[in-house]
Order: sequence, then C-alpha cells, then structure tokens
Amino acid sequence: MAVKELTYSITGVSTGDLDSLTVREQYNSPVSSAVLQVTETTLDMGDAITISIGYDASNVKVFQGYVSQVGRNVPANLITLACEDELARAVNFFIASDDPENPLTYANILSEDYVEDILSQAYYNDMGSFNFEADVPGSFTWGTDLEAEVNLVSAWQAANEMAQLLAWHIYADRNGKIWFVDRKPYVMGGDSNDYTYNESSGTNVISVDYTKSTEETRNKVVVYGRPGIEATASQTRSDLYSASFYKTAIIGHPLIQTQSQAQTTADYNLTLFNRLTESVNLSVEGNANVTARQIAELTMTEFTSGVGGGTTDDWFIYQVQHQFGARGFSTNMTLTK
Repeated sequence: MAVKELTYSITGVSTGDLDSLTVREQYNSPVSSAVLQVTETTLDMGDAITISIGYDASNVKVFQGYVSQVGRNVPANLITLACEDELARAVNFFIASDDPENPLTYANILSEDYVEDILSQAYYNDMGSFNFEADVPGSFTWGTDLEAEVNLVSAWQAANEMAQLLAWHIYADRNGKIWFVDRKPYVMGGDSNDYTYNESSGTNVISVDYTKSTEETRNKVVVYGRPGIEATASQTRSDLYSASFYKTAIIGHPLIQTQSQAQTTADYNLTLFNRLTESVNLSVEGNANVTARQIAELTMTEFTSGVGGGTTDDWFIYQVQHQFGARGFSTNMTLTK
C-alpha cells in the first residue's frame, strides 16, 4: 500500500509547526470554523487566514476567514487559534440606528436584494470585500403595502429571517463568497452524488452510525405577518403520537403583508419541516474536497435489514468535520435525507 504524506499550507504557520487542525462546516450554522494548535505563528486577532490541506503536496483549500481568538497552553506550549469564516462579520454586526425615529426601512424589495443589502451593512466601510450572489428560482417582492423597519438586530439574523420565509439558505463558501440559494438539507430533484462510500470491510469507511427520528419534524407551520395576516399549513402523521397530534413551528415577519405571502411561507416551510429525519454519522479516510451541502452515495450492506441496512441511497452532507494533524487525517460527516 502506498504511503501518503500529509501536507498543508496555512497563512502564518510554517511547515512542521502545525500540531492539529479541526475545520467544521455545518448547514444550520451561519459560520464555518477552524481551530488550530501550533507551536509557532505570526497570526494574531483579526488577521485573515487561509487553510489548505491534503496529501503529497496536493492541497485543497478548506477554510478562508479570520482569527477570532488566540490562546496558549502550558506545559504543552501550544498556541490555539480559533477562526471564523466571512459570515462572522454579519453575525457580529448589530444594526442600531443612530436615530431611533429613523431606522433602516425597506419597501417593494425583492428577496435577494433585501438579503444583499442587509448583509452589506456589516461591510459598509469595506465594501470591496463583499462578494454576494443569489441563485434563486424566482423573485418575491416584499413590503408592497407598508415599509418594514430593521433595527436592534444583527445583520445575520435580519437576513436569515428573510431566508426562512422562503425556506431558502444563506452560507459562505470556502472562497469567502456569500450565497443566497434554494438549498434544502436533504436530497432534492436534480441532485447527483459527489462521493460514493460503502461501509463493507476493505473500503475507506471507518465507521457508520444510523438513526431515524421525528425529533426535528414539524407537521404544522403557523405564519404571522402584519396585523390581520396569518396562515397555517399542516399534515397529519401516523408516526407521531396520534393522527391529531401536531408539532408546530411559528414564523413571523412584518414584511409578510398579504394573505398569499403568508400562505406561501407556510406551505414552503411545511415541506421543509415535515420530514422523518434519517441521519448517518459517517467517518472516512480524510478527503479535503468534501464540503457541507454536497451529496454522498452510501451503501450500507452490513446493517440489519429494516434498520437502514441493505440499501444504497444518496444522502445530503449536513455537516462535515476535517481532523488533520500529527495523528492523521479523517473526515467525519453527518448525512441527512
């Protein structure tokens, strides 16, 4: 068997100075993160950092962001660097008008324009660094009746509330570009697998852990807009406690100003939430190309039939964690359907 040499390229960290690295990307987290332990570094708080890892000097970029925390451990004498990606700026930027009587307002605005403008508030002194793209299947205009005020809220929260109305998704990719897309946390029509895994012996799969649950299921969605505007979408389920039992999600926003907008929001989110949650924790030989929001085909032939076994299915990569360092390189994923 050929021996692979682990290699890396990290801003401010020389070859031989990295002890360990963990990079985490997760669908439901606004910020991807990286934690490094190094013996020496030129990096400090607020510095930009790019991380590439791989084998035999063939490195793949897995992270781009900023150093958010620095610490040192004694007696190991290791420096710990905690880093966050581009969306950390929006998470940490609080929108607060200098004049409470004149807050930020929006009217007659498309979903993608609203999200872009809200997020850009965190970059207003450095607009050259703001890279945004909306990949949306259609446009919705909001605030057609009354202006909506945005104040005393983070830029991320305000933008994500809009994404939730449509059951769309905001994330930053590994190059720092921010996306607003129709991407659900499960396999959608048109998806094709990026990776193929088989948990039978002799493959690059280290371990598989399968579960099935209704913990995250919501089979009723109630939407509130401006006064007098509300809508509900629901569906009975035989796998809950009774046919008349509902697990409810509530969504509200002042930009919902028509009954049709409220009903559309309820219907979209019922489709998103009303699912039986099947998930797999999958650990494989390290592969820096794997990112959250990709698709993996997984064959589980070793499992007992009827408990996730004997099947080959496509799964959505909900979370990925790369663990890299002196003790080796593994990629750990959470997959969902």
